[in-house]
Amino acid sequence: MSEYDRDRRGGNQPPLPKPYGFVSLPRRVQLQPPSGHQRYEHQRGYLTAVLVARSPVHVASGLLEQRPADRLYPLVKAHVRSNGRVVIPATSLKGCIRSIVEAISPSAVSATKARLPHQAQPSRSLDQLDPAQRLFGTLGYQGQVRFSDAVLVGNRTITVPTPQLFRPRSDSISTYYEGSELKGRKFYMHGELAQGDLPLEACPIDSRFTVRVDFENLTTGEVGLLLYGLGLGGATAGAQAGRGQTSVFGNHRGD
Repeated sequence: MSEYDRDRRGGNQPPLPKPYGFVSLPRRVQLQPPSGHQRYEHQRGYLTAVLVARSPVHVASGLLEQRPADRLYPLVKAHVRSNGRVVIPATSLKGCIRSIVEAISPSAVSATKARLPHQAQPSRSLDQLDPAQRLFGTLGYQGQVRFSDAVLVGNRTITVPTPQLFRPRSDSISTYYEGSELKGRKFYMHGELAQGDLPLEACPIDSRFTVRVDFENLTTGEVGLLLYGLGLGGATAGAQAGRGQTSVFGNHRGD
């Protein structure tokens, strides 16, 4: 039952549980000059990784696809493709990993409609950038990390019937604030899939995606931060990547 249906039926019913939680904002954003692109002073190389979907993955192409053999869902919202292969676009993947890196490092919140406290606002100076800005870039600075499209291994997809989604209620004070304080950064959790009548073409659970990540002028600590953002942890992986070119296989959340 949706919140709308519950409101129509009346009565003092508790709100439905939300499929997300909040990560607290940094108390202080750490700023320092970026490494730049004019000379190499730190580590450079690339990572090859396999991303594993922990829930069905759908990146909308904006197109409807005909499925004549499927009487239940003859039309589905198609997953984005590149050269005929199902992919997670590099820009989508980079934005996802950036959000994780921002949350686990002393970085500002780069994209929000909420009223941010002063200490969580991004730097406007290209001479002083936070860790996420240095890695992934900001307006006027390219950043030190580049992603390829993540290509689905096997190209197999399924149809997942999902509920119709509504826009985030960024103006909801009770949802995003504790008094006058912002609760933090919102992250959606994995769990039991909600059922609906909107058919999506999706990559099933345990789908594998191959991706390449190139980096340049990253300190060993920044390489480790990138690995944590990709779902990898531990000093060994960071030390291996810090020496240059390496092949890393790990997991990344698929939502």
